[in-house]
Amino acid sequence: MNIKKDTETGVEAIDENEERVLVLKSTPWEEFKENTLDEIRKFEQGDREPYHVRNFEDATEIQRILTPKRLELIRTVMEESPESMQELGEILDRGLREIHDDLHLLEEYDIVELRREGRAKKPIVPYDRIKIEVELF
Repeated sequence: MNIKKDTETGVEAIDENEERVLVLKSTPWEEFKENTLDEIRKFEQGDREPYHVRNFEDATEIQRILTPKRLELIRTVMEESPESMQELGEILDRGLREIHDDLHLLEEYDIVELRREGRAKKPIVPYDRIKIEVELF
């Protein structure tokens, strides 16, 4: 994401052409905190592009959340852009209750958004790419 300033009006705006990346990572809290402070300093100096980071202290938590079925669900939302949970369930040949529960769990971790459109909730992955980083040692 790049913020550009209009030279005539002085108004800042986000460059919509920039890639939006979600980084899911597993690092111990102290290391994550140090890395985050370093990234903020780099960003403030213009050396680093911003991205969204979600840290899990325990690597098994990522595995619990990103099951093969949920990864398939995320991919399908990104590639097919279903208009509702029901349509997503039909594409994946899964029940509405299971889709509902998976989407709400992924929403808790900011991986998907559910936008109300009429009576339906449209699942959206607001990122162009999702990167997973796991440190074991």
